[in-house]
Amino acid sequence: MEKEEVKIRMDDFFKEKEVTKRIPTDIDNISVSDAVKASTEIPADYAKVVFDSLGKLGTPPILHFRNYKMEEIINLATVSTEEAFIKKLVYVLNQMVWEKYDCAELHEHDLETVMITLYAAFWGKEFTGFEYTYEDTEVDEETGEEETIEKKALAILPIKNIKTIPLKEEFKEPIKITSGNRTAKFRLQRIKDIVFVSNYIEKAFFEKKRFFSDYEIEREKKLNASKERRYQEYMDDKGMMSLKVLEALLIEEIDGIPTVTIEEKLNAFDKLDINFWIKYNSVVQKYGEFGVNPEVKFFSVELGEEISRRFPFQLMDFLPSMELQDDSDYTVSFGD
Repeated sequence: MEKEEVKIRMDDFFKEKEVTKRIPTDIDNISVSDAVKASTEIPADYAKVVFDSLGKLGTPPILHFRNYKMEEIINLATVSTEEAFIKKLVYVLNQMVWEKYDCAELHEHDLETVMITLYAAFWGKEFTGFEYTYEDTEVDEETGEEETIEKKALAILPIKNIKTIPLKEEFKEPIKITSGNRTAKFRLQRIKDIVFVSNYIEKAFFEKKRFFSDYEIEREKKLNASKERRYQEYMDDKGMMSLKVLEALLIEEIDGIPTVTIEEKLNAFDKLDINFWIKYNSVVQKYGEFGVNPEVKFFSVELGEEISRRFPFQLMDFLPSMELQDDSDYTVSFGD
C-alpha cells in the first residue's frame, strides 16, 4: 500500500502560539479599512507607524503599537541568536499592535520602521553606541613627521536624522518574469519566510544536529579531523538548504500554476535557471528597495563637525535598553 504524500503548507510552521497569536483567519481578504480602525478608537498611548511599503506588500500603510512591557523587553533581551530574536519579536509585536494583524507578514524594512518609531515615541530621540571610523593625524615620535591614522569612536545618532526611502510607485507584486516558454511570478521576502526557514531546517536536520551536539562542545577545545570534516559538510548542507528554501518561498507561480506547498515551491525552484534569479535580483534592486537609509548625519565630537557615515543596522540595534533618555513625562512622589 503506497503511502499518501504529505504536502507541507507554509502556514503549517505558524501553528505555534508564539507566532500565531491574533492571526486573522483570512489575512489576504482584509482591506486597509478593516485592518486600520478609525482613529477615534485607537488609545492615545499607541504610536502611529507609517510604512514605506505604502500598502503595496499586503501590510496596511499605517499600524499602531503600544510601548513594550517589562516582561517583553526581558524576553527579547535574553535571546542569543538573530533567528530566535526574530521569532520572539514577532510574538511580542503581535501583542503590541492595535489592529488585527500578524507582524510575521511584515517585510524586514517595515519591521525596522516599527522598532525605530517605537523607540522615538517611548524611549528617546537618539541612538547611542554605533561605532564609526575617522582619520586623524599624529606626529611620529621617531621621525617627527605627521602621519594619517584611522581611529574609531562611538556615534550618537539623532533619530530625526535617520531617513527612509519609500517603495517606488510603479512597484507591485507579483513580479512576473518570462524567458522563452517559461514564466514565473515572485514576491518580496517577508519576516514569516525567515521564521519558516528556521523551523524547516530545524526539523529537516534534527537527527544530524543531535548527532553532532556533543562534538560542537568538544571542538571548542580540540578538533578531530574526521569529525570536523563531516561536521563542516553538515553545516554546508544546512546553509545551502536554508538559502534554497528561502528563495523557493518567493516563487508564487510557475508557468501559470500557483505554488502553495513548500514541495511545490522547491520543485519550481529546480525548474528555474540562474538567469531568472539574476533578473529578479536586478528588478528588486531597481524597484523594490525601500526602508531605512543606512547613511546618517551626526555630529562627530572627535572631528568637531557634522559628518555622514553608513551604518549596517540590525533589528537588535533598535531594542531599547532599560534606561530612559527623557523621563519628563513621569512624576514621582513618596508616601502618598
